[in-house]
Amino acid sequence: METITFEIFFITEYWKDPATVKITIDDQIKFIGPITADGPITFTETLTFGLHQLKIHRTGKTNEQVGADKGQHVIIDKIKIDGVNIRDLIWIKSYYVPEYPEPWATNQRDNGIVLEEKVPGETFLGHNGVWNFEFKSPFYRFIMDWMG
Repeated sequence: METITFEIFFITEYWKDPATVKITIDDQIKFIGPITADGPITFTETLTFGLHQLKIHRTGKTNEQVGADKGQHVIIDKIKIDGVNIRDLIWIKSYYVPEYPEPWATNQRDNGIVLEEKVPGETFLGHNGVWNFEFKSPFYRFIMDWMG
């Protein structure tokens, strides 16, 4: 087992209501709440050796919060795991599953636009949805294996 510190930095913009995120490790909630300011959400987790899943479930966007002057979005600016910025890993090891709003999604599909169901490496969370990142513990071994 190892104890790992996670720091997740967000950038957010909203006109009325802030987005809410639920952060989980292996479906265990580590944080849930609105994202109202830039800055890290920090927590420490003791993990068994093996495969783990970090998820960020972004919610709170309604059909009223759409448009240039009424938008609401969350950007994953940076994630540090045990002090290591995993920016390069995010581009190749993460994916975002957006929850497209209706009737917008149906209108897009009716006009021949294909909406991505699983967006690799995405850090701009404009729609509600779930961002996923799989990693292994021990974490430093995972980093070394990735580096080759």
